[in-house]
Amino acid sequence: MNFADPITSDLEQSRTRILEVAERYFRRIGYHKTSVADIALELGMSRANIYRFFPSKTAINSSVCGLVVKEVAEIALEIARSDAPASKKLADLLTAIHRHSARTLVEDRPMHQLLVAATDGSWATLNAHNEHILATSKRLSVRGSKQASSKSETPTKRRMASSPPSCRFPIRFWSNSAFRRVRPPPSALMPKSASS
Repeated sequence: MNFADPITSDLEQSRTRILEVAERYFRRIGYHKTSVADIALELGMSRANIYRFFPSKTAINSSVCGLVVKEVAEIALEIARSDAPASKKLADLLTAIHRHSARTLVEDRPMHQLLVAATDGSWATLNAHNEHILATSKRLSVRGSKQASSKSETPTKRRMASSPPSCRFPIRFWSNSAFRRVRPPPSALMPKSASS
């Protein structure tokens, strides 16, 4: 029989509880205003006990950021595993990322601010996520190119299909400069009503 280590299990449960409370506070009042003391008070712990699980508030911030981008990673994985053609998967992936970003910007401003801070600070959590999403999109792009080249007959189509995907479809996710500059006003992201 394989038994889980009870100490490791308790440590993971405590880390998970800390992150759940931190995420709730971040969503309600923002990550800047949330203190380790707030999290500790909510959990009935001392601040020192929180620091047993996370070396700093920055580590908590990074871990909560990881939870937010994990949603996108799970959506990307689901899309990549679907039976759709590669071109549809890539379009679905980009649409899902856009919708998640727009929803976060409009409906969850405090978490959007956390993602901007993660981008500005080049947090490892966000960088790893971006690399994962970029790798997924490149794989889909290459598969789409191979599918297209096997169906194409003309030399121009074959040349286009064999060119590197980055030449035909450059992708940047949450880039430091573009992310801040390309923020549309919330009204631009809201659906138009039928009466307009």
